[in-house]
Amino acid sequence: MATIKDVAKEAGVSIATVSYVLNNSPRISSSTKRKVNDAIEKLNYVPNLAAQGLKNQVLPLIIIVLNSFSGPIYQEIVDIMVKRFNDNGLSVLISTGEDSFNFIKTHPVSGAIILDTSVKMSEKQSIANCGTIIASRRHFYLGDKSYPINYIDGFEPFKEITKLAINEGYKDLMYVHGAFDSIDEKERCLGFLSALKEKSISPLAMLDGNFTEKSGYDAIKNYIQNGGKLPEVIFSANDEMAIGIIHYLNEKEELVPNKVKVIGYDNIELSKYLGLTTINNNRNEWASYITEQIIKVINDKKEVENLDVFESKFEIIRRNTF
Repeated sequence: MATIKDVAKEAGVSIATVSYVLNNSPRISSSTKRKVNDAIEKLNYVPNLAAQGLKNQVLPLIIIVLNSFSGPIYQEIVDIMVKRFNDNGLSVLISTGEDSFNFIKTHPVSGAIILDTSVKMSEKQSIANCGTIIASRRHFYLGDKSYPINYIDGFEPFKEITKLAINEGYKDLMYVHGAFDSIDEKERCLGFLSALKEKSISPLAMLDGNFTEKSGYDAIKNYIQNGGKLPEVIFSANDEMAIGIIHYLNEKEELVPNKVKVIGYDNIELSKYLGLTTINNNRNEWASYITEQIIKVINDKKEVENLDVFESKFEIIRRNTF
């Protein structure tokens, strides 16, 4: 019997993309949908979740909840999770919004991973009370209890790279925020400000963004067009915004890295080709960790508090932009 991995291989796409198509995501192009659907038809692939659910009372299904289907980071994380779950006989449904929660409450599933940072703790606890093990980025929820877990630290990496710039003599330092409701943004910003505070330095400017390339481009554009002083170093809360910043600064004049240095965070694939200095974290290890812990609880009936501990690690990758 064909599996979702077989479909992905036949269509030449990722496992996550197949899940998006099965979930009828509007983010997937019509040409990609055709390729996936052609592969499904050719291989006679049928995700027989309902029949399995009737037999076991709980669907052998993991739901991954995202705030959107865009962005290279989530694509990478989801691919790892889907593969590991499939290898353990669990299908995966990728979704967004309230429909995900309504489905879980009416159809008991093996587990859910909630990566949407806008989902409140009370909502996660409510789903866990239905008997589904829930993992967010910082907590496991099971029944009426929650258990803190480690996530990828953003404070120390940003503090270290900011200290590096200060120690090399740079003083006019700018920071570009990600989305303000993101814990990741808050940690990275606090790391930046902490390094400045230790040296009694004030930031040249703090600009608003939302983690997208366009928001980085628009943030620096508006700042410069309104007469803002050119900084020596720009710290961007992620690589995507940093790429937008570089595009604007180099459109009319090659300002990066000749006059302005730019630093990102995430080490996405494109940053390598653009020579972007950035911070690499072990997000792939975290994706594997969360997946394995859920599988242990499902298969081995282990208590959540006895599960392994995740250790956050990072590496400063210095390239042409700094």
